[in-house]
Amino acid sequence: MKILIKNKNIILCTSNDEITNYVKIGLLRYLALEDAARELMKKGAENVMVTLGGAGALLITPERVYRGTFPKVEIKNTVGSGDSTVGGFAYALSQGKDLAECFRLGIACGTTNAMLDSTGTIDMDILNNILPKIEIK
Repeated sequence: MKILIKNKNIILCTSNDEITNYVKIGLLRYLALEDAARELMKKGAENVMVTLGGAGALLITPERVYRGTFPKVEIKNTVGSGDSTVGGFAYALSQGKDLAECFRLGIACGTTNAMLDSTGTIDMDILNNILPKIEIK
């Protein structure tokens, strides 16, 4: 994570466990996760996305904190879901979408991946069904 931060990333994606270990504090609540993300931002990350498993994800930007959730779905395989989340976010960013829409697509891609037996796979029909159900607050 240190190398990524030094490279001034547009988005740094981490899990609750990873950010907890990096900032060397115990189990975190959402407010404390925001504080931990802001510490990473002080070190150079422009934005920080924290995946929370079944609880969704947080996107912390200099201006605000977004909380993203997905509908209850049948989870088959979570391997590759974090990478799929980052991939969806990066794709939307490359298309000029705003951060909230990048976050929405990222969560939708991660969710879609988890719904499939295969690893690192996106089914476009499932994605198109899930995308409008992702809530960003």
